[in-house]
Amino acid sequence: MSSSSCAIGKEITAPYAPESFFPRLRQLEASVKSTAEAFFTNQQLLAKLFRKNALVLTMLQSDPRSGAFLGKSLVVMETNEMLQALATICFQTVQLHDPVKLQGKFKGCGGNYLLQTASKKVAIFKPIDEEPHATNNVKPFEMWEGVKPGEGAVNECATFLLDHEGFYGVLPTTIVLLRSAVFDQTDHFPSSQPAYKVGSAQEWLHESHCRWDELSSKEIGALPAVEIQKIAILDMRILNHDRNEENILVAKDRLIPIDHGPVFCDTLREKFNWCWMDTAQARQKCCPEIKKQLKSIDFYHDAALLRKELGMRRKALFCMMTATLFLQIASERDLTPFEMGQFVGADGFSPSINPLHVLSQQAIAEVQSANNNNATLLPYEDQELLEKYFSALSISIHKAILEQHTNSCR
Repeated sequence: MSSSSCAIGKEITAPYAPESFFPRLRQLEASVKSTAEAFFTNQQLLAKLFRKNALVLTMLQSDPRSGAFLGKSLVVMETNEMLQALATICFQTVQLHDPVKLQGKFKGCGGNYLLQTASKKVAIFKPIDEEPHATNNVKPFEMWEGVKPGEGAVNECATFLLDHEGFYGVLPTTIVLLRSAVFDQTDHFPSSQPAYKVGSAQEWLHESHCRWDELSSKEIGALPAVEIQKIAILDMRILNHDRNEENILVAKDRLIPIDHGPVFCDTLREKFNWCWMDTAQARQKCCPEIKKQLKSIDFYHDAALLRKELGMRRKALFCMMTATLFLQIASERDLTPFEMGQFVGADGFSPSINPLHVLSQQAIAEVQSANNNNATLLPYEDQELLEKYFSALSISIHKAILEQHTNSCR
């Protein structure tokens, strides 16, 4: 369970708006011009930096002489003084073809573009302005409650940043600024020629794979329990609205979760679609690896990281922290992922009102009533109140699990 503490911090206005990335990108671009490309030449060190809570910003620009696209990726860390370029990931210029907009079963509910060179696929690019209900997406799609239009790219990156040491198998994901004549003109950048788009880019999986929905029931039943439980814990932690059969890739006996736009929901009252709830593996006790990883999580640190690197909303981070605390306690008390899902709010498996939502609201009311200075102050708005909230919530979770166990034994 988390022991350190760090304030979630003040709210940042519209962190997901494309224009808010420009100061950071421009500063980085200026830094690139004055920094030697081989600032670090040790590729193993680069890999560690890439996996150690670093936000990767990739700038792809067209070459006016050839029409080709030149890519340069930098690992950057935000410090108190400045954004410091640490290293180049690409040691050679990458020649990219024009982005290809995906259609058919790959198109999704937002805009998806394939980035590729002449010889290989590189990444999937998802522009912010083509996310559901965003400026350049007219598809009739019901928005997920608790997730705002335009937050998908940030959520994709946040999920990757929370996957410490690659435990959950989330593919490397970055925020990118991409300019291409392929893109339609946008309201955000009406004077850009060719048009700019900002969005997430997730590394293409080159390993031979298929999708979960292409497996038979027998093949799903044969998957390792630890792999399915990893997906389950990740989904409950980030409050994933939509883990359907199409956004889990299967590479041999390894599962790779993709499509993390509708996550980090800012409410615990929602119902969540999780396909793994139907599996036998979810009804088994958590594997030792799962318990060990959950115990190691410092959700205060993770919330501070996502605020610093991505400016995520405090309310969404508060819900993530609440879910994480529950998972840590539930794992200690030997609840299965299925039983955890019932508490958090799995659609079709939980009571009409999510038990975790009820417990959270009770803990909020408890700490607010004891706060004589301001009885309306929310826990995530004050560090001392936040710590009292988690203390009260922890007691309530333990009691609720014990009550559930007692009732099941009758």
